[in-house]
Order: sequence, then structure tokens, then C-alpha cells
Amino acid sequence: MSKRPGSMPVGVYAQRHPAPLPWHRSHWNPMNVRHLLAAAALMATAAVQAAPHYQVIDLGTGWAPAGFNQAGQVVGTSTGRRTEAVLYANGRLQGLGTWWGYTTGAAVNQGGIVAGSAVQEQQAENGNAHAAVLRDDEWVDLGTLGGDVSLAVAINQSGQVAGTSTNWNGEWRAFLYKQGVMKDLGSLGGGYSDARSMNDKGQVVGLSFLDSTYYHGFLYTNGKMVDLTPEVGGGVDSQGMAINGLGDVAGSVGEGGPLGAAPRNMFIRHAGTTTVLGRIDLGGDTRCWPHAINNARHIVGTCDDTISYAQVAVLWNGQALIDINRLLRQGSGWTVTDAVAIDQSDRVLAVATGPDQQVHAVMLRLVD
Repeated sequence: MSKRPGSMPVGVYAQRHPAPLPWHRSHWNPMNVRHLLAAAALMATAAVQAAPHYQVIDLGTGWAPAGFNQAGQVVGTSTGRRTEAVLYANGRLQGLGTWWGYTTGAAVNQGGIVAGSAVQEQQAENGNAHAAVLRDDEWVDLGTLGGDVSLAVAINQSGQVAGTSTNWNGEWRAFLYKQGVMKDLGSLGGGYSDARSMNDKGQVVGLSFLDSTYYHGFLYTNGKMVDLTPEVGGGVDSQGMAINGLGDVAGSVGEGGPLGAAPRNMFIRHAGTTTVLGRIDLGGDTRCWPHAINNARHIVGTCDDTISYAQVAVLWNGQALIDINRLLRQGSGWTVTDAVAIDQSDRVLAVATGPDQQVHAVMLRLVD
């Protein structure tokens, strides 16, 4: 999922500046300048305060959110002493069981079925997790592509699951699980591919090695894996990170250097045309990573800096890439560092540091 407030004017996101006040050369003096600057600051502050903003709904600490559905069920993984998939619903956080080892929660569909990974009894000795879904309070093992480990990352309304698994040769491969069968989606030429997101059409996006040196983002559609890097242009690597219900893709592309190195820009692929959206400059080598995109083509994610270690949650609203913290009430005490999902109502699931300086899972809801 993914978004920004669709009805919000662009001017809300860019800092507003009042129209120049008429003045005459004879009025010039330091005191007048101070008055003008003070007035401008007050007007700008008033404009920001009057603009629509995100209300922060605290979902608590001690867990990392991963996704949510329209019913408001939020899935994630506990970050405490034991690793356990958790579900937040109706104001309550519920553990989903560890099954002899650990479980993780990666996604939840509209029917409330959770996808993730679980160490079941048969894997308890070696600790290897398998992709799994939780149905009727029971974890169901989806198996592997012949190797020891598999991980689920997405589930759609049909119950199809996308993820990554090792095969008989120990290679990691993206998979699509449907009708009881786990299918290897192949690669772009190398021995590695990794799924990141899927939509209700069963289209999957991720990344794949071309050889032992370079990897490119891919879109798996109509039984074929499409290389996204030639469409982006420039850079030596890309990653497909998110896809919406219409098949639009959000991803990240590098500008050269080692794999995954900064700087990195976000991109969007719509109707076969790919556009680089840029990045937010955090003062050093900044990398921007999209995590979700909704049908309005609003994208949420994070930008981090490899030098200053700064990190902010970001929103592409269809016209500009914005630090989400600019859309919070001034003085709220919250700092949003990562936006992980967005739904068709523009609600944003995120991670934020609260006034207590603790890391919280939060839901951001747009209000006037």
C-alpha cells in the first residue's frame, strides 16, 4: 500500500512564504527589517499550523510493524527477548506464537491471514525458518524450493504468497506460492533473486543478480521477469521495492559505486514509463528506499545517510518528495524515521521516536 494526502495542495508541503510587503527605500532600517522578518515568520508558522497534518496514533513499543489491512489490523514482529509475530487490533497487541523457536510477521491481507516465517517442530533442531501463513490460529508451513530456508514477504487477497527461498543448490530465489505450489521465479541471469512485494494480480517485484557483480530490480508479470534498470537509466543497480494494485512499481536506483551504495534515488514506473524521483539530501551520502505505494501512486519509505547517520520517513505525494516530519503538528515531540506501509485512505504505518525517546510503532492519520 502507499500514499500521501491526495487532496492536500502542493503548497502545504513546500514552506509557504508571504507575499512581499510594499516598502520604500526611505523605510529601510534594521528595526524595519526585524519587524518584516518577524512578521514573515509568524505568517509562515500560522500557515503551517493551519494546514492539514498527520495525527500520530501510538501503537506501543517493543515491536516492529510490517504491514496492515483496511480493517486496521497491523502485523509485525516483537523486538523483545523472544522473536514472535504479533498482531495489533482493537487497541491490543497479541502474540501469535513462537512454535518451538520463533515466528515473524511480514504481511496481513484483508481476510486477516498473516504471512511471515516460522520455525516449526521439524526445524527446531537447526533453527531454519520456513515461509508460513497463520490461518485460524494455526501456522501452516509453505515449505521451500528444495533448500533449508524460506521467508514470506507478502500475501494478497487470493492467499497467494511471495517471498524468497533457498533451492537445492543453496541459491536464494524469489518465489510465488499459489494453490499449494511454490514456484521459482528465476533470475535475470545470476544465481540470486529476492522478492520484496506483490499485488492482487500476482505481480511480484524485487531484485536479482545479473552475474556475480551487479543486481537489477525486476517486475515479474505474465510469467516473465522484466529487468527494470534499463528503464530507469543511469546507475549500475536498482531494486524493485513495492507495487500497487494497478501494477505501478516503486524502487530505488543507485548512481554508481558498490552495490547498494549512496547516493540512491527513488523511482516510479507507471504505464511502462519510469521516472526518477530523486532523494532528500541529509547532508552526506543519502540513500532513499520506498517501502509501499498505493493506487494513487503515493509512496512512503525512508531516506538515510551513510555519513551523518540521519534517517527520516518520506512521502512522495505525486509532486514532491517530502520529509513526513514536516507534516506533523509543530512541537508534537515525535520524530518519524521510517514509513513502512500506506493504504488507500492515506493512512501511514511508521516507526517513530516518541517524546519519551523510545521507539514506537505508530499510525499516521491525516486530519485538518
